[in-house]
Amino acid sequence: MHHLSSALVAGLLLAPVSSFLIPPSVLGSAVRTLGSASLPIISELDCISCPFAGADASEAWQDNVDSKIYLQLDASVAGGLTVNSRPLLPSFLNAPLPFVLTASQVRTSDSAVSRPLELGFVLVRSEPVFDSDTPDQVLLPVQFTIIALDGKPVKVDTIAIDLIRTRDRLVIARLSYIPFETTPGANTCREAPRWSLCRVTAFISFRLEQMVAAARHHGSRLGLSQGVCHGRKHGASDTIAPLDEQSRTQPPYRHRKHHHHHGRMHRFGKLVHHAMRYFLIPATLGMIGGLVSSAVGMLLAQFVLYLWRTFVRSSTRPEEPSAVQILVEEDEKVSLMEENEELSEYHDEPPRYKDIESLTAEGKN
Repeated sequence: MHHLSSALVAGLLLAPVSSFLIPPSVLGSAVRTLGSASLPIISELDCISCPFAGADASEAWQDNVDSKIYLQLDASVAGGLTVNSRPLLPSFLNAPLPFVLTASQVRTSDSAVSRPLELGFVLVRSEPVFDSDTPDQVLLPVQFTIIALDGKPVKVDTIAIDLIRTRDRLVIARLSYIPFETTPGANTCREAPRWSLCRVTAFISFRLEQMVAAARHHGSRLGLSQGVCHGRKHGASDTIAPLDEQSRTQPPYRHRKHHHHHGRMHRFGKLVHHAMRYFLIPATLGMIGGLVSSAVGMLLAQFVLYLWRTFVRSSTRPEEPSAVQILVEEDEKVSLMEENEELSEYHDEPPRYKDIESLTAEGKN
């Protein structure tokens, strides 16, 4: 299930991009080819040298088998876009997620059909396209890419689906295929140990690059300066190619010539620069500010405590005996002890007795 979770995360993270990726002329042609009703469309994806599963779960996988993956695509207002009767793009936000898509393989050599296999996929949704001539209709571009079958990586084309939505209808206006070799990660993930995860990461990176290109394009249309390359040199033109002349893989930059530094290292340097600028530097400044404020607070607290001890506590505290008073008390204690010793010596002597009768007889004589 990890490949399916990655695909779902990718579908959520790939935010809508600007509508310049799809020229308005596509909307007009799609509307003109719209039929009265939307019928299910059978899509066949060639899977060359792919792993093939048997009809039963106990059968072992076969490698390097040419097969086809059959998908039935349908669209309706109630169910949204479905693949093999399973929701791919629900019409309602409260649709149960995560959803599971399944499909079967058909072996090309003998038309043997495999058991239903769970699809690992990437779903890319672009921003809706509106046309002023038909305000009640909107074009919804969707790209659906299968990257794994039951966790086994596969290399198949991407299905590009153009949906037309009105108040009461949702139909498939056009279906096209993007070759596998031109999809993100087709070449860079050849030697990756976790091929499916690498493909998902490549799709996310590609979509982020398209979002940046769209932002620059809109900034140029608004007359904002673009921080591209080395500025205007050698009489660079201020014009931008029309939308119909731009391909999906060609970013709307003013510089059409290749620059030697626009490689992976250049993009990595820009990524590091943005990470330093928007994450590392603000975090460091925040930590320094927190430490400084903590130190200032401690100093203020110590100063207030010193003032309170000096002025408030000294005025309310009873007067302690001085050293002289303590010495006097010690002298008095010594004298009292000496008197007690003298008294004890006096009382310790034996009593003296006198003979009263002899004293009386002597007095008479």
